[in-house]
Amino acid sequence: MTQNSIDQSKDLLISLAKNLNYRVAQENGQRIFGPPLDWNEESVISEKGTEIFIGRIPCDCFENELIPLFEKPGRIYKMRLMIDFCGKNRGYGFVQYFNKEDAQRAVKMLNRFEIRKRWPIGVMLSRNNNRLFFGNLPNNITKQEMIDEVAKHTSGIINAIYYGGPNRTNGFGFVEYENHKMTALARRKFFPGSILLFDRQPKVDWAKSEEEFDDDFVSNNSVLYVRFIKLDITEKHLMEFFSRIHDGQILLNVNRVKKIRNFAFIHYENPKDAQMAYDYFQSKFLHN
Repeated sequence: MTQNSIDQSKDLLISLAKNLNYRVAQENGQRIFGPPLDWNEESVISEKGTEIFIGRIPCDCFENELIPLFEKPGRIYKMRLMIDFCGKNRGYGFVQYFNKEDAQRAVKMLNRFEIRKRWPIGVMLSRNNNRLFFGNLPNNITKQEMIDEVAKHTSGIINAIYYGGPNRTNGFGFVEYENHKMTALARRKFFPGSILLFDRQPKVDWAKSEEEFDDDFVSNNSVLYVRFIKLDITEKHLMEFFSRIHDGQILLNVNRVKKIRNFAFIHYENPKDAQMAYDYFQSKFLHN
């Protein structure tokens, strides 16, 4: 791909945006088409369910070809094409529609569409993650103190969940941001060794679930949080494993288990059983 073709793609995008009355911007390694100029910027459309991911985009394929194609299922709210430092297309992008129905229609219509001969693109609903996991926090802070400390370094926080208390060695929590872009920028800022929270080195990673938890659950010391669980281990396995200690000599009352990808929450009937399980399972392994 030559510099002339890259420059030409920019000119074609600007011309297309002018004809369709859309905004155009370039920031953080992406070219952004939209939203429409007549759209009230304060009326933000949630990305959840309305955005699709496009993969396997040919390196010589740009917005002037993609936008007319992805307008067929419905009107586009915004398109983001990932661009490298040289201005070349990185092979993937995102299209957001005004509603979930158009996004679902786009997946059905355009997944495996041959945009070039024998070159099908991949289209699927985008799994935007607006939440980060924060580990190695003090066990005696409040939810608001956690928000205030993280907000010193990142913006766009809309909610947080904190797990602490005297029965836990360290506290941990989840911070939710306004959108995926802000979440990604926050994760980048908390690169290992870069920022301290409460004079500690935090462990920061993508949260693996969009499930919501209420404050009653957060403050419940009858719940154990378990990470790094193999994907083939089921909730039934976890229920059996975490209800017996000391080779089955002591039975603990597990009310329920909620597994989410590679982590889980073990709900005990009371804090005493949860503490006994915590003390016992610190050095144990499940299925090697």
